[in-house]
Amino acid sequence: MLMKKGKSTRFISAALAAIIASFSAMSAFSVASAQENQVGTIHCIDEQYVDPALVEAVADCVENCETMADVSDLNVQTNQLSYLINVLKNNHPQLFYFSGFSFMTSGGRIVAIKPQYLYSTSEIQSRRQLFDAAVNACLAKVSAGMSDFEKALILHDEIAVLGKYAYRTTADYIMIEGLGQCSSYAGAYSYLLSLAGIDSEIVESESINHAWNKVCIGGSYYNVDLTWDDSVSYWIDDENGERTYYDNLGHAFHNYFLKSDYVFQNDDLLRKHTGYTSLFSSPTTYDNLVFSTSSSKFCYENGELYYIDNESSQHTALKKYNAATNTSQTVKTLSGAWSAGNNMYYVKSYATLASENGILYYNDQNSVYAYNILSGEETLYSNNSALQDKCYGVKVENGGVYAAVSDGPQSVGSWLYLGDTIHVEPPTTEAPTTVEPTTIEAATTEPTTDVPTTIETTTTEPTTVETTTTPVPTPPATAPQITTEPKQFALGDVNLDEYLSIHDVTSIQKHLAGLTELSSEALAVSDVDHDETLTINDATRLQLYLAFLIDVL
Repeated sequence: MLMKKGKSTRFISAALAAIIASFSAMSAFSVASAQENQVGTIHCIDEQYVDPALVEAVADCVENCETMADVSDLNVQTNQLSYLINVLKNNHPQLFYFSGFSFMTSGGRIVAIKPQYLYSTSEIQSRRQLFDAAVNACLAKVSAGMSDFEKALILHDEIAVLGKYAYRTTADYIMIEGLGQCSSYAGAYSYLLSLAGIDSEIVESESINHAWNKVCIGGSYYNVDLTWDDSVSYWIDDENGERTYYDNLGHAFHNYFLKSDYVFQNDDLLRKHTGYTSLFSSPTTYDNLVFSTSSSKFCYENGELYYIDNESSQHTALKKYNAATNTSQTVKTLSGAWSAGNNMYYVKSYATLASENGILYYNDQNSVYAYNILSGEETLYSNNSALQDKCYGVKVENGGVYAAVSDGPQSVGSWLYLGDTIHVEPPTTEAPTTVEPTTIEAATTEPTTDVPTTIETTTTEPTTVETTTTPVPTPPATAPQITTEPKQFALGDVNLDEYLSIHDVTSIQKHLAGLTELSSEALAVSDVDHDETLTINDATRLQLYLAFLIDVL
């Protein structure tokens, strides 16, 4: 939901001394990224009314938390100032701490813009670090070998799983606290897309009080409504009438992903989007994606896209998706019956997907399983007693596996930590070259509802795999004296496990936050940006390297 703004926000008088505005936003990560990689452009309809040089001058000022931007040489007109706020809000969502500005005149000319901030400089820096860490975690899911279609899909799902609807207008909230409304979702998505090299537009409609994105794939822009693709619902508390929101944890819908203007404005199966104007029209190329009705998050592993087809509990399956042909291939059939009590079962499945390092994690109503992509082996990861008849999703975060525990699909759930992810050596082969999907033939599907129905189900016992371990030889009572050279660790191997991974980024972040203290060996390999100081920039650069967005440390 977009915060309402009156018609008067489009105008400004010469006597106005200050302009205050609310904002969508994010952090200073964009500056480092822009210096090393091609960064996508974020657009909005109001940019055509503002001098780009004025926007750049004020954005640079805010980025550096300065008190004044000198615009005396830009011939700024007062009618640009009302549009300037919206352009800064939408086109520069990393400036979440900016609240508005006042301006100075001399001889009837505007000579300076004085930004106003929501936080102190130290608070801005602290929140930037938190924001950057969340941005890094999402960007780690995309790589240079992926197509723009694949990047847009993965980032869409990351935010959908991360976010929950709440009355927060700025994108830092969705990234840090996982809470936000439409302007938060839209700002966060466009910002991540820009860092992945993808252009986008933030679209607003006053008539439906809403905001969403248009994403550029193959030179055309397509509508994406992340807010309505997040599995959010609400109920009204009977006692005080307050609206309470819940979220199907781990789920990401795709009904509003890469749709045309025609579908957004006319499709009776969707909530219609009206009353908006855009810089770009949206064609029908992706209106019939085969996974549109799936609520499973997509995972990209070993150059392939995976998801769970969970639209029907009788046909739940782990599938591999080919973006070039808009086809999917069943990898493994899954158990998909979620009991609603009294011998009743839900029509839909609530299996979701997560992954790390070549291992896919998915759930049924009672357990979480792990699937090794290379070996094709499935193992029972956890059947924790707390999951029995209550498991409605799964996620991987900071090297840990979590299950969504809930009393039902329309109940407030919580995440339960199950254990660390399974470590396997990464494949040595290069990711295959990907191409953008072409125009897709229309497919018709009957919509289904979340109403319990009586169905015949077949249950199978979870597969378990016997493992063997090789005993470690007992050393002699008196170990011989051996002289060895000190072990050399690679730059970036901060946790000293001889393997570069997201865990090294986490080690830097924990050290900077004062949660742990790095050893002298770890400190020696942690300065990946070579500035002789350990800062959040080192974590950022390492994250870019792991995501294949830079080639060397």
